[in-house]
Amino acid sequence: MGKLIKNWFYTSLIVFLPFFIQAQSVQKFAQLGDFKLENGKIIKDCVIGYRTCGKINSTHSNVILVITWFGGTSHDLLGFTGHGMMADSTKYFVVLIDALGNGVSSSPSNSKLQPDTSFPQFNIRDMVNSQYILAAKILGLRHVFCIMGSSMGGMQTFQWVVSYPDFMDKAIAIVGSPKLTSNDLLLWNAELLAIDEGLKCNSDEQSIKNTVVAIHALNLRTPDYFVGHIKPEEFPEFLKGEEDKYTKVFNTYDWASQLRAMIAQNVSAPFDNDMEKAAEKVKAEVLIVVSKQDHMVNPQPALDFAKLIKSKPLELDNDCGHFGAGCEAEKVNKTINNFLDFQSKEEEESIIDSSYANPYYLQRMEFFKQLPPVKHAVVFLGNSITERGEWHELIPEEVVLNRGIGGDNTFGVLARLDDILNNDPAKIFLLIGINDIGRGLPVDIILQNYERIINKIQSLSPKTILYLQSVLPINDEVLQYSYMKNKNEQVNKLNEGILKLAQKYGNLPNESIRTSLRDNLVYINLHTVMADAAGQLKKEYTIDGIHLKPLAYVQWVNLLRQEKYLK
Repeated sequence: MGKLIKNWFYTSLIVFLPFFIQAQSVQKFAQLGDFKLENGKIIKDCVIGYRTCGKINSTHSNVILVITWFGGTSHDLLGFTGHGMMADSTKYFVVLIDALGNGVSSSPSNSKLQPDTSFPQFNIRDMVNSQYILAAKILGLRHVFCIMGSSMGGMQTFQWVVSYPDFMDKAIAIVGSPKLTSNDLLLWNAELLAIDEGLKCNSDEQSIKNTVVAIHALNLRTPDYFVGHIKPEEFPEFLKGEEDKYTKVFNTYDWASQLRAMIAQNVSAPFDNDMEKAAEKVKAEVLIVVSKQDHMVNPQPALDFAKLIKSKPLELDNDCGHFGAGCEAEKVNKTINNFLDFQSKEEEESIIDSSYANPYYLQRMEFFKQLPPVKHAVVFLGNSITERGEWHELIPEEVVLNRGIGGDNTFGVLARLDDILNNDPAKIFLLIGINDIGRGLPVDIILQNYERIINKIQSLSPKTILYLQSVLPINDEVLQYSYMKNKNEQVNKLNEGILKLAQKYGNLPNESIRTSLRDNLVYINLHTVMADAAGQLKKEYTIDGIHLKPLAYVQWVNLLRQEKYLK
């Protein structure tokens, strides 16, 4: 019996791979606002839960998203992280995402505005769309290394590679399905009918849970497994154990909402139910893991999809059923590690300097912390060019805060952005990037940071107007810093990229000075007043080829007033 208890403790959280290290990670929440579903309905004040483990590298090339299974949470997914695990947080920056309806992200059980039956029904594509907003818009990830999930997480993984084919390099779908079979539909509808009948009969939550759990447990493993591992006299203890372990995770309305999402699972639905057309969208390298004796998610649709995308699946053949991957964990982990085969890109990392917390930076940060908080101020944010501006004297009509730090870069701005946003600034005038260029950072990396800055401000402080000011040119003739010589080509490329970000995030009117992006983001082309005919920083405006004379600041502010960015 001790072996039995140990064996079922192993799967007590429905973890499909064993866990030996429970990584520590804080539950976080992303505010999506009113989230429109595919059926046209709205989840009001939608929230997506997530956790992060590990450290993101300078190129942001080591990111893995792991998606929750049916009824699972990001806390449960911590078992997938840690040294040697499939989402090894010592190598990867791992984002664990709570799916809609799991009781952590927006769900019938936790919605204040749309509780229980008033919560709108979502599908798997809605889950994935909400996760994309979290990853791309809020976390600022332009691309990830891999997306993976088990069971319903595998279903979401199939949807990810079809809906957002350019977002990942690789994907791993474990015991999932791109479309359910009639056998799967019979199971999930049986559970749903049990819930609906229980509600009609005014049964209590415990009774409904016990009925549904019995149906669920019956299909998790094969008959051969039950006969071989659980003696008839041990059955009452087994059943009670199953009922007890679901007590903390089961909610009638949440369970039903995710059941309905799985019942509707079909990645080919937007393509007139043509699975070949859906498969043609896939660009990622995909590893598909199936359990041949799975009674919960039939493996055939996944195997058929593997043929369409020319992927060699890992087929497990044991009596563990839906838990087949857990019963061959060593084999599965080895296959996944070989599939990922992540290269640390040490040579690339060695030339990228993402540091920012030098002694002067820390000194300025400590100074800012000693100042009294000022709500709804106008903040000038950037490096030494910003720091040297006497903004409060140039703009006496506004409450202005100077948050420039000499030597700062986009990594440093990202690191201190929360402190600024905590006070709900009315406006932020951002000028950053020249120091990134000076230390040799690729423009693509700088733009990734810009996008993260934009997304973070719009997510955490949506009423703040963000002014993206073009990075100033350099005057090579009077330049006093040899390492900054001949950098204007990169400056121009960076500014073009910032403009493209504006094109990505909003509609652009034909204006020579600025480009308006929605109502809360404005691009300002400072080159209009700062550059000479050759595209160099005007000699009369600079003291050393980079930093500005007082006249330049006066012209800068005149431009802001002219365009009515200031009172």
